[in-house]
Amino acid sequence: MRGVCSLEIEESGLKGLIVGRGGGGFEKVEEFFLELKDFKFFEGIKRNIDKIEKILREEEEKYSLEIEKIFINLPFDKAEFLTVEDVVPLSLRKKWVMLKDIEKAKRYIENIVLDWKKYLLHHIILKYEAENRIYFHLPLNLEAKNLKLKSFLVYIKRKYYEEMVEMFDNIERKFAGFIWEPISSLSIGEASLDRISILMKENYTLCAGIKEGEMFVEKLSFGEKDIKRAIQEKFFVSSSVAEKLFEWYIYFDDILSKDKMITIKDKENYIRISEEEFLLFIKEIILSKLEEILYLLEGKIEENTRFLFLGNIFQKKNFTNFLRKEIPSLKVNSFSLPTKYLSLYGCITYGHLRYFERFNLPKVSLWQKILNIYQGYF
Repeated sequence: MRGVCSLEIEESGLKGLIVGRGGGGFEKVEEFFLELKDFKFFEGIKRNIDKIEKILREEEEKYSLEIEKIFINLPFDKAEFLTVEDVVPLSLRKKWVMLKDIEKAKRYIENIVLDWKKYLLHHIILKYEAENRIYFHLPLNLEAKNLKLKSFLVYIKRKYYEEMVEMFDNIERKFAGFIWEPISSLSIGEASLDRISILMKENYTLCAGIKEGEMFVEKLSFGEKDIKRAIQEKFFVSSSVAEKLFEWYIYFDDILSKDKMITIKDKENYIRISEEEFLLFIKEIILSKLEEILYLLEGKIEENTRFLFLGNIFQKKNFTNFLRKEIPSLKVNSFSLPTKYLSLYGCITYGHLRYFERFNLPKVSLWQKILNIYQGYF
């Protein structure tokens, strides 16, 4: 069986997801985690490349796999992005706009915006304009001399890409590219526009969205560590106990018993905390932060906008039902995937499909192609 791997580095270490490609699509094979400390993103992968290769070999043997490609889920702040609008000349006279014209238009914009030191990761066309008409998907038989594009570009320094290719070449693995974290987070479940992902990580929360004509990304400084710190301060416990409470005791079901206590060991002593008080405190924090996020996104949410909630806290038991009950106006996507590493799954999915970067051009008949070629002579 053929396989694909995605990697992601966080503050605590390196996460990996390996999936097999079966007849019905992806099949979850294995998750792995390497504890790492005190390193920069690219340096962390470089220092641990032999450990990564060892894990890959073991998983290949265990599952009779051949890992063909490796994607890396690139953190938000390791890339740069911008939105560009420009008019691209196609021909001296009107012609049908074809796939090759879109490719040419994209290169035209990329050459203007990016110098040779920059490496393009994603080029998403948000809007087309031709003959004073606006399109979000190009129609069949569009004729134009010029084409105006609104594009969303994501790029990094070229040396980082080249170093990564060389690094994986040295262990005879194919590096298939970086997928930017906001795009990975939008790539869970059904591919569609008009969606917003809320990804909470250890040190920050990332809000990313895409709809007709617009893509946006916002980073908030609030993350899981702030919830753990709040637990520590509220219940007068150590950081290690706060970590255990966060990992083991949070759920979003209705509280059935007001008398139930959480008993947890802290060094040589046992601490008892009211489960009701603890869970209500967590729910208050989450709802307060979601209110801030929704206020920040005001004006970007449409009637049919679907929300994806990713991260450890949002995968706790019954979170989706809790949210639908507390904020019924939100359309929340629920999904069942064979991994808790959802952003890594999104990384692999987008790496293969690249659906936000498709042009959505209708298929053109052979007769139309012949006419297009004939048109080029005049």
